Amino acid sequence: MAGLAAARNKGRIGGRPPKLTKAEWEQAGRLLAQGIPRKQVALIYDVALSTLYKKHPAKRTHIENDDRINQIDR
Repeated sequence: MAGLAAARNKGRIGGRPPKLTKAEWEQAGRLLAQGIPRKQVALIYDVALSTLYKKHPAKRTHIENDDRINQIDR
């Protein structure tokens, strides 16, 4: 544990380096916003589809939620 503390004091945080830079993740988000399929964006940036969902979760619309509520009430 002393070695880890010494490394942190030197500014080393350890762990695996990120696959993409912040700018690349932002660009991936813009592609998704333009309607590019997630699978294609994942292939472009060579990341797993699950990783893409972690960084840019799918958004549900209010209409989808309202439809589900209406189905439950019936």
